[in-house]
Amino acid sequence: MHDSLTAHLKSNPLKAIQIGLEILDLTPDEIPDTIRAFTTLHMGYLLDKQGFPMQALAFYLDAARLLEESGMGPKTGYLNIDIGNLYYHQNQFEPAAEKYQVAKNLFHKENNWAGVYTSINNLALIEKALGNYHEAHQLFLDALHIAHEKLDIPYLLAHSYKYIGDLYRAMGQRDSALVYYNKTLNVTVTDPEDNLIGLIREKAASVLLEQGDTLTAIQYLKQAEADFIQNTNLFYLSDLYLTMSDLYFDMHDDNSALLVLDQARELFEKEGMIHHQIQIEKRLIEHYKLTGEKELLIRHQHFLNQLMEKRYESEVSAQIQRVDIQNLLQEYQHKLYIKKLELEKAHIWRNGAFFISLLFLAMLWLLIARYHNRKKTHQKILNQKEKIHVQQLQLEKIKQDQANRELICQATLIQQQKSFLEKLKSDLQELTGSDSGNSGGMLRRAVHAIDRSLQGGQAWRQFETRFTQIFPGFFQHLTAINPALTSQDIKICAYHRMNLDTKEIASLCYLTVRAVQTSRYRLRKKLEIPEEMSFQEFINQI
Repeated sequence: MHDSLTAHLKSNPLKAIQIGLEILDLTPDEIPDTIRAFTTLHMGYLLDKQGFPMQALAFYLDAARLLEESGMGPKTGYLNIDIGNLYYHQNQFEPAAEKYQVAKNLFHKENNWAGVYTSINNLALIEKALGNYHEAHQLFLDALHIAHEKLDIPYLLAHSYKYIGDLYRAMGQRDSALVYYNKTLNVTVTDPEDNLIGLIREKAASVLLEQGDTLTAIQYLKQAEADFIQNTNLFYLSDLYLTMSDLYFDMHDDNSALLVLDQARELFEKEGMIHHQIQIEKRLIEHYKLTGEKELLIRHQHFLNQLMEKRYESEVSAQIQRVDIQNLLQEYQHKLYIKKLELEKAHIWRNGAFFISLLFLAMLWLLIARYHNRKKTHQKILNQKEKIHVQQLQLEKIKQDQANRELICQATLIQQQKSFLEKLKSDLQELTGSDSGNSGGMLRRAVHAIDRSLQGGQAWRQFETRFTQIFPGFFQHLTAINPALTSQDIKICAYHRMNLDTKEIASLCYLTVRAVQTSRYRLRKKLEIPEEMSFQEFINQI
């Protein structure tokens, strides 16, 4: 099973978590202590990567304890580094420093100078975060000394120069920062894994821009671009392209800016990087709004709407996976709790058997005590089951809220698209009246196309389809009560079923609050709602 866990670590994290919890659920007789320890370690790694830092921390701490009990404590230096990193990213600097110090001591005993180097740098980062720049500077110099004297790894030497350059920049000493950034660039680094050189060029460009040296900054940015392309790091390229396009726009070099954005757009579209595509489209839309190029503005607004829908679908899928992981963890914690209670129960039974053999009176007393403890244990189990039931109800509510948010987003998008098309139609009609030539004919055709889109109702039908999946039979029951309901009546009833308040419904329908209240009053008559029942209560029962 452990081999299956390691095989799924990166390809299928959810499956790996399921396998890991199954391994940890086995008894000590069924798996060796070392397998349990390394499985616990892998669980910490998986939960950290899936965005559950506190749960990851609990598994990491448990793994450190199990490895210590298995006689492998001296080999846990990097595990303590990982634990310290989790504390550090939660701004818990004191426990983070404690773990880094433990790791440093373990590495010293093993003569692992690369580990000592990493521990000292991490301690320096804590001092930097606390604003203790002098202490941070001294620790970075200590690490630099180790890189010079104890290690023959250019990559670590370059990292030390980078850390010191970052520290000087945080202190506002830009010239000193540039000196150390250039020292980094002078080191021959053959490992391109984290694009250190490209990142340093980008950092140096930022400092040069702060100093007003735009031309040199552009040279550094282009060199960074070449590094990122060579090492195929698309995430760094995204930030770089946005920085370069903003810089070109500020220089009023629109052609260069658009060239960079088009290049980025093509690259991210090919790789399916939706979030980065959205950033590019937003930059292009801002530009075309300023230049008044309506055709291009409409095209890119359409692209942006499609990308927003794709991103939302991706976010919903990710949220569902997070809920699945939370369910697995809660079930595992429940099993642990039940086992703990059963062990307590077994312990009480063994003690009772021992005392029964000594004295009949003690046996009677223990039987009574056992009865009360069993009752207490049973109550604890019932309480735990009730807690799990409440958590399940909360999860159902989260899913329902998620579905409502999805419907609200879709309804808002429909209304925004309708408003945008109506405004565009109005602008085009004004242009049509002032131009009777060929372009006037094209504008009239565009107006007719917008009319067809507004009258088609495709977006609302998509909303109805999704709404029916969440609230099955609602529209059928509603029209069965009164087949003469208008489309506006049906929309208002649907928004009430989503538990939206009057202001939110007015915003989605582009009505005043008073108009929504009036519509609701008329709907009470159309639906023959009893006076003693509220409109919302009636809608929720459909």
